[in-house]
Amino acid sequence: MLSGGEEAAFSYAGASADLPASALPTMIVDVGGGSTELASERDGVMVSYSMQLGCVRVTERALGRDVVTAERDAATTAMIASELDRAFAAAPEFSSLVGRVRLVGLAGTVATLAQLDAQLVLYDRAAVHHRTLTRATVGYWRDRLAAEPVEVRLTHPGMVPGREDVLAAGLYVLAAVMDRFEVDELLSSENDILDGIVLSLI
Repeated sequence: MLSGGEEAAFSYAGASADLPASALPTMIVDVGGGSTELASERDGVMVSYSMQLGCVRVTERALGRDVVTAERDAATTAMIASELDRAFAAAPEFSSLVGRVRLVGLAGTVATLAQLDAQLVLYDRAAVHHRTLTRATVGYWRDRLAAEPVEVRLTHPGMVPGREDVLAAGLYVLAAVMDRFEVDELLSSENDILDGIVLSLI
């Protein structure tokens, strides 16, 4: 029902509504099941791109659902890099954000990562919302989950049942986005597209 641009705009509005002030421009990265939205407001204009990368899509097309082999790792990395190339070609403004952007992550991949980082057995919004996640943390959990069978992944405190087979793929996407934009930290947001839609109706 929503175009990629509309989805990105609503996600940006929801996630940025309660952010603390920053001298850096803000970009949201919304890793969904089938796509990943990148969006930033530049001089009052929304710049966005919907990449055909999501935790489910990447899992099914490249990474697989169990222990990741070297071949699947290479295929996944190449798939994500190619789609990021398309994003930068379609939205040249992204290049001006490299090395100077505040990255805000939302949706299930980032929320689950925040829960793993906090080792939450029970969901606690206060511990997840606006939690700072480093590039090292993203890489650690990507590599650890990739090396484990799905039944082991499910034993980690904070793992959301139903995400144990696709979270690694989402983290591959997230790590690649952080690398491409040369950022070392990501801010988790529990506010997302639904909050943006509500704001548009008020």
